[in-house]
Formats: sequence, structure tokens, C-alpha cells
Amino acid sequence: MGQYAHGNEPVHHVTSMYALGGAKKEGEEIIHRVMDELYNSGPSGYCGDEDNGQMAAWYIWNSIGMYSMTPGTGEYVFGSPNVDSAFIKIQGKTCEIQVKKVKSNKVKEEKYKYIDKIFVNGNRWTKLFITHDIMAEGAKIEFVMSNEPKERKLIDSDYPTTLTSMIDERGWFKSVDKLKLVA
Repeated sequence: MGQYAHGNEPVHHVTSMYALGGAKKEGEEIIHRVMDELYNSGPSGYCGDEDNGQMAAWYIWNSIGMYSMTPGTGEYVFGSPNVDSAFIKIQGKTCEIQVKKVKSNKVKEEKYKYIDKIFVNGNRWTKLFITHDIMAEGAKIEFVMSNEPKERKLIDSDYPTTLTSMIDERGWFKSVDKLKLVA
């Protein structure tokens, strides 16, 4: 995997950066490659050191199709799920994640690692992320996965908050109220 050292936890966000940089296809591929090659149920199930659960947390979050790119914002960037369904209890409500597969006849690839569409509570979702608040309301997230990559145009509001968008020209946070702890 080149210079990507997954056993060094401070690089775990890198796999989610592809989507933000316009390389969604490559990001979906690398996320599945890391899950397939660097995790297993044997004695060497984690590469590197399992520091305080971070290696497992990366795998679990990415398996359900998202990852916290900028901790403290309450936003999770969509990646590429590796499960058929998941249920997350948050503050007494259940966020449901369902993954459906749509086969392209053009491609022989049987691994459905490319997001074709996302629906949240039955509505088409265009953003690259979802918020903790929406999930905590008991959202139903449906990923429609394909075995063929799909490019799409994005507008500014489709991107999540980044630390640079929260910092003014002096290097100070523009608004502390945008930062919040997510339990």
C-alpha cells in the first residue's frame, strides 16, 4: 500500500480524504483493500498495535460506511460499507443502516464497493457526510452499492466541515460553538 502505514493510527483519516479530494472511487477501493488485507479473525487480526481500541474503531466505522474525518464536528464522511446492515443505539434511539446491491452488467467485479446512491430517511442524500445529530434522531441510512464506480458533481454544501474552514486569517477558530463533543 505504498507509504500508507495503517498500523500508525494518526493516518487513519487518510482513507476518507480521497472523497474530499474528488477521488471517491480510489477512496472506496483503498478502504476495502485495508479491510480485506489488514484485518482478519486470526492472531494477526490487526496490523500494528491496538491502541485503546482505535484499530477496531477504524474497522467498525468503515464497515458501516463512514468515518469521523474531523473529530469534534459531529460529522461522519461516507466511505464504503462492508456489511449488509447495522443498527446503532444512540441516546435511546436506533440508527439503522441498510446496504443494497445493484449489479452493473458492464463489469465482472463481484465486490460491491462503490456507492451508487445514498438515502437518508427515504430521501436522496447528496452530501459526502452525515451528522451525529441526524443519526441520533433514529435515521435510516440506505446505501445503494454498485460493482462499478460512479462519478458525480458536488457543490460546496456537499462537503463536511474542515478545520481550515473553521479558522480565520489570524489562525483562530471563527466560532467555538461549531465545535462540540459527541458522546
